[in-house]
Amino acid sequence: PRSLEELTRAMEVVELEQTLATVPLFSALSPMELATLCRNLKPVKVGEGELIYRQGEEADTFFVVTEGRVDKVVEASPSSNKPDIIVGKPLSTGSCFGQMALINAGEKRSCTMRA
Repeated sequence: PRSLEELTRAMEVVELEQTLATVPLFSALSPMELATLCRNLKPVKVGEGELIYRQGEEADTFFVVTEGRVDKVVEASPSSNKPDIIVGKPLSTGSCFGQMALINAGEKRSCTMRA
């Protein structure tokens, strides 16, 4: 018999597979490849207004939005007395961000991402 934790994780993987199957970046993957990818991803849950990462931090993680919305924020210099700027429309389910972590791990983040 499976534990409640195992069943919960299995349900999360199925939901993730369904979401990622609609993301163009993953559309060429076979169902088996998609399932393997999803079993190896680590879900990150954040509350509204929480920072996912901050501008200037090391880029080491790629993200896919599975629910909710994410804002891209360019932080103003502390000495400028100007407000931070939200760039573009909020990202929603199926949107990806943090791609530079896949290409150039260790690069500095160019913006802050906030749930």
